[in-house]
Amino acid sequence: MRSTLRPILSYAHDLRVRAVWLIVLTSFAVIGGVSWLTYRVNLNSAFAQIDRQASDQLHLIGSTFEVAVGRYRYLPTVLAQARQIGSLFEGPGNPATVDAANRYLENLNRTAGSAALFGLDLNGVARASSNWNSPTSFVGLNYQTRPYFRDALARGAGRFYAVGRTTGEPGYFLSVPILIAEREVGVAVVKIDLRPLARDWTTASEPVAIADEAGILILSAVPEWQYRPVDEIDSARINRLTVDHDYPAARLASGALLDRTGPEASGTLITLRQPAPDTGSLSGSRERILFSRALEPHGWTLLYFAPLDEARRSARTSAMIAALSGLLLMALGLLWRQRLRNLVQERDAKQQLEVLVRQRTAELTAANTHLAAEIAEHRQAEVELRRARDDLIQADKLAAIGQALAGLAHEINQPLAALRTYLASTGQFLRTGNAQVAQGNLSIMRDVIDHLAGLTGRLKTLARRGGDGRRPIQFAASVGRVLELLRYRINDLGIELSAELDQEVQVLGDEARLDQVVLNLINNAIEAVEVGTDKRTLVRLASDGTEAILTVEDSGPGVLPEHANRLFEPFFTTKQVGQGLGLGLATVHRIVTDHGGSVACGRAALGGAVFTVRLPLAVA
Repeated sequence: MRSTLRPILSYAHDLRVRAVWLIVLTSFAVIGGVSWLTYRVNLNSAFAQIDRQASDQLHLIGSTFEVAVGRYRYLPTVLAQARQIGSLFEGPGNPATVDAANRYLENLNRTAGSAALFGLDLNGVARASSNWNSPTSFVGLNYQTRPYFRDALARGAGRFYAVGRTTGEPGYFLSVPILIAEREVGVAVVKIDLRPLARDWTTASEPVAIADEAGILILSAVPEWQYRPVDEIDSARINRLTVDHDYPAARLASGALLDRTGPEASGTLITLRQPAPDTGSLSGSRERILFSRALEPHGWTLLYFAPLDEARRSARTSAMIAALSGLLLMALGLLWRQRLRNLVQERDAKQQLEVLVRQRTAELTAANTHLAAEIAEHRQAEVELRRARDDLIQADKLAAIGQALAGLAHEINQPLAALRTYLASTGQFLRTGNAQVAQGNLSIMRDVIDHLAGLTGRLKTLARRGGDGRRPIQFAASVGRVLELLRYRINDLGIELSAELDQEVQVLGDEARLDQVVLNLINNAIEAVEVGTDKRTLVRLASDGTEAILTVEDSGPGVLPEHANRLFEPFFTTKQVGQGLGLGLATVHRIVTDHGGSVACGRAALGGAVFTVRLPLAVA
């Protein structure tokens, strides 16, 4: 019997051993698959985070760049319209005229903080320059071959980045033609030094650079990358770039900065041929993801080199943890097979696990309760902040109406005095039986009362808070209502007011809020001219077929360049303390934006400031 069972038992044992090995091998395969999947999931998550971080960095750096360049966009036009520059090109080179132009350019360049300012005649010869008294003066040199000279005359404006042939220093050149009596007589040029911007990038966590339209790095947080081509270029192109831009030929010929591997996230996986130096916050790794953003209208590209080391390291760590966890689970499974009989220990372990789960659940519940309380406090704070902001805006609006009331007092007193006179005379006529004349007096008094009621009605319309209801309104009526209320203040101050209103213009909006826009803009124009000798304002309402265009001009001092970018910020004001909350233009900007329009400030033909409001027309 035993001899018969022995082969059977041996065979059963072999089956159990094979089953165990099969389970072990299957477990290893599963662990390997889970580890690989964990690696890919964590790597993709890290790539998504890198993508978001790169997008934020590109947006921030791009905005900073546009602000830095935007500071100087007005300079070529200012140069072209300057009296000293116009005098320079009106006749032959008078030494006094040349000296005045040179000194004007020198002072303006020092004030604006640009690299250089100079004026070229139609032959490309520099007639005056801000560096006229330096060894590297531009005066007398010919820049006819420079693209910014040709583009200014051919297209009305030019922009070009190159290394200066005279100074040897790189710069961004902006140019416009100089006109005298609608005739081109020269070109005004501004040179901007962008290198301080690149020096600021050295504090960034990762390398940042700008490539021009030819793919050459013209600005970089890594000085060693300056003037390196992003991709390979041929020798003919190197020669052309060396001639046109004066880029160093050695840098151009040193080869591409990177090799492109393929797409990754929303960028491109690359390998740097020359890595960033391992100094400061810049990593020296070669493998990175390249993200880019177009810089319009310059034709350049902003580049951001995001590292991969940390992402891969984190993904590998997660995969190793998953593998170790799998091995641990497999070991526990094998141990569980050996400890099936120990029910007490298994029950104790289960009880411990339940305790941990309850503890964790209690912690999560407490955390959720605390988070809900913080969210409620945050929402309450937002409500109170919005209420305080609306109260401040209403106070600013009522202050503007109060200024209008100062002029209305005289207008109301006169009709009241007339009413007293007519009442006395009407009583006398009634006593003498002259009813016809008394009836005429009553008609006149009714007209006076209607006039006063109209004034108070317009005041109530302006004073009420705006709502969310919108309807088609006659925009000219709104403008006229505000002008009527301010007419007495305007007359008292001796201001010459002109109004050109298209009565057919209709916009879709909240009448009370649009009244506030008109009131703030006209009040600003009045305050701009009330202390001067030239007191002129112009209010114009027109339509271009798709938008209503409201312009309010004045002959005041205008807006300083350093204030232009902050005009529509809340609480920003150039008035004396106690003369304004700094909410007028911020309120105008918010109301116009809410209505789908835009508001901008510029230089008026009257000599002061002009505010232009554009609103979509109401669809008929």
